[in-house]
Amino acid sequence: MPNVNIGGDTYTNNLFYGCDKLKTVGCKIYDFTRTFVYCTELTEVRNIGYPSIYRSSADFAFYGCTKLKTVGEIDMSHCTHTSCMFEGCTSLENLEGFPGLKVSLNLS
Repeated sequence: MPNVNIGGDTYTNNLFYGCDKLKTVGCKIYDFTRTFVYCTELTEVRNIGYPSIYRSSADFAFYGCTKLKTVGEIDMSHCTHTSCMFEGCTSLENLEGFPGLKVSLNLS
């Protein structure tokens, strides 16, 4: 399965978990939680978002995607959790933007 395009109100939690042959994705994502975990051949994700992630979590979304190089723009205006979103993405070169992402830092 080299390319995937899906749409609609699809619940996508764990949708592509462990799909180690998946290389590119262009789809509407409703929930990013663990959606692409261990997709070790995934190199590019574009045209995703719904137009925004409606659920509040993108935790572990791309965890272990060791060949992921490019992630297109993702509207993060409804997202409040991004724990380990890109953990293990050792080839990541290009993040095209996360409009709406709210960041809170505690430097104390």
